[in-house]
Amino acid sequence: MGLHHSTLKAAVALYAILLTQGKTEAEIKEAISSDEKEFKASEVEEIYAAILEQAKDNPPGKDQPDWVAKVLASNEAVIASNRELVSALENFSTIQTSNGSPENGHQLKIDVADFDGEAEYVVSEGKSFRHPNDFSKEFKAGTPVKGLAVEKLKSLYVQGLIEKA
Repeated sequence: MGLHHSTLKAAVALYAILLTQGKTEAEIKEAISSDEKEFKASEVEEIYAAILEQAKDNPPGKDQPDWVAKVLASNEAVIASNRELVSALENFSTIQTSNGSPENGHQLKIDVADFDGEAEYVVSEGKSFRHPNDFSKEFKAGTPVKGLAVEKLKSLYVQGLIEKA
């Protein structure tokens, strides 16, 4: 007899997106068969056939506003940018040699063990930052750093923004 038309319509609405995402027939059928409604094999086939019929009658992009295409293209650009960033970060992490020092001889990471909570600190040359609670107050290169919590000083030290006076 087949599925009730409302059940079929709901299942198509739920699983048709998988086809537009490029999923294979087996992946779509697997998703349908794992539905909480526990569709039988014949019902899975019926739903999949209805998905294909809908895709034939209403191909992606038909009656789609221009802004949708722009958003999708923008999303693709963001995804590509994110992949480049991940790749760059992975490459950056391989710069250091096995003994922990960078290949180029420059220190990339400041050891927190070198931090002395009792010492006086100044803003590092070429660096600046703003007070965490009062953005109108800016600490510029060479300026003594006072009035900040030890944990904040430690964070600034590890980032290379401040150094011992």
